[in-house]
Amino acid sequence: LNLYFAVGDYQAAYNAISSALLQQKNIQQRIYGHLLLCRICFERGDYEGLKEHLEQINNYFKYNNKLRLLKQNKEAYEFYRAFSNGDYPSVCALLEKSIEKYSKKKSRAYFALIRQYQLAVTKRRNGDVDEAVVLFEEIKERAPKLVLSVLAQKQLEYISGTLEETSPERLA
Repeated sequence: LNLYFAVGDYQAAYNAISSALLQQKNIQQRIYGHLLLCRICFERGDYEGLKEHLEQINNYFKYNNKLRLLKQNKEAYEFYRAFSNGDYPSVCALLEKSIEKYSKKKSRAYFALIRQYQLAVTKRRNGDVDEAVVLFEEIKERAPKLVLSVLAQKQLEYISGTLEETSPERLA
């Protein structure tokens, strides 16, 4: 899945998640699948789709009051929920803490870069455009061959007004 994300093949990632994780009987695996779909929606700018997958996760809790998020899923869930609710200061705090944690280990550099992209998008949506531009430029410099670089460039074009932001078509 990380390969699909890294190269931007969201349809292949969506298909893999839909056929494997969302068919699981294990609720935690299903939640993880929805969190991965949230990531696809976030990176594609499909914020309505993001809300729908969060609602699916919330339904698991609604019908099972003893259910708790696994530690590895909690951070992602809190991020997407706060982002979806427009609580950008909380999102920035979560992401900055996550970036610091991931930056300490070279093996986690890719995940730190993902969080940096998420932070830049959040700052842009919060009106901190200058900070967002710096972060997007840094992403392009650090990972020119990853799709995050392409996404960062697209965000810079939205900021400069040379590209109109539109909602992407839903993956099926």
